[in-house]
Amino acid sequence: MCGTDTTTQTAEQTSAEEKPSCACCSTQTENGAATSEADTSPVQTTYLVTGMTCGHCATAVTNELEALQDVSSVQVDVISGGESSVHVASAKELSAEQIRAALAEAGNYALSGTR
Repeated sequence: MCGTDTTTQTAEQTSAEEKPSCACCSTQTENGAATSEADTSPVQTTYLVTGMTCGHCATAVTNELEALQDVSSVQVDVISGGESSVHVASAKELSAEQIRAALAEAGNYALSGTR
């Protein structure tokens, strides 16, 4: 937390229009809508990708996907000659086109579906 001492304020000192002074204490967005833990949870998606055969392939795919805006983590489970699982955590849902473009940049890999 920010160190703001909120325990000493009384109900009379806090008006309904008053906003906390820092983002970590705020429970409302700028437009006044309430926020929740669910609003900030990453989107977890597993993509099925063909063409990967080794750790080098996994590294190339990981690097390209991590370069996408809003991606926070990537984990690849290589299935040589089959459909490898690529687990992506992102701030928002990514389009199939974004994934296909990243895979093409990484090498000769193809998106075959999601799980």
